[in-house]
Amino acid sequence: GMEGLPGFTLELLKLVSSLSTSTNPEDTAIRQAGAATFKNIIRRRWVIDEDNSDVTAVPDSDRDTIKVNLVDLMCSSPKAVQKQLGEAVSIIAKQDFPAKWEHLPSQLVNKLQTQDIYTINGVMSTTNSLLKRYRFGLQTNELMRELVFCLSSFQEPLLTMYKSMTAVVMSNSNTNKQQLELIMETIYQMTRCFLSLNN
Repeated sequence: GMEGLPGFTLELLKLVSSLSTSTNPEDTAIRQAGAATFKNIIRRRWVIDEDNSDVTAVPDSDRDTIKVNLVDLMCSSPKAVQKQLGEAVSIIAKQDFPAKWEHLPSQLVNKLQTQDIYTINGVMSTTNSLLKRYRFGLQTNELMRELVFCLSSFQEPLLTMYKSMTAVVMSNSNTNKQQLELIMETIYQMTRCFLSLNN
């Protein structure tokens, strides 16, 4: 089908991006369907298992462009779209991180330089799923090298963000209930990241 063609996944991302500021209900539905379709293509075609050898992989020509733009798009998307794109980041990272996507931590950490709790929450959710692999992995030299790389990338920014988030909760400031719930969920994700990095 069309989805195996070079450039198809990039066109899907462009569509999601071009509709990201629209509040038109039809555009919102198209954007969400586009993000879900993108994630499903990534799941089926980023790595082809032996049972599906007739399926075409995402072309190499699209892969780098996807990895350069996906985190930005995820962070600038509404929550429902952000969740789909975050899952796509996790699927790709499971295969390509860190050897073939070593700039992913800096892409994620750069997105923490914002006051937008939805963006921070999306970044932390994605970071959590990225680091989960270190919780139960066998302690090989390769795993230890990866852990050191992740610690040097994430430890300081995570700690800074953790302190500022907990300060907001402790201050009992005029944060509304919905915002407070999102902050608490983000703190929970950060705690899980610390657990992964310290196993």
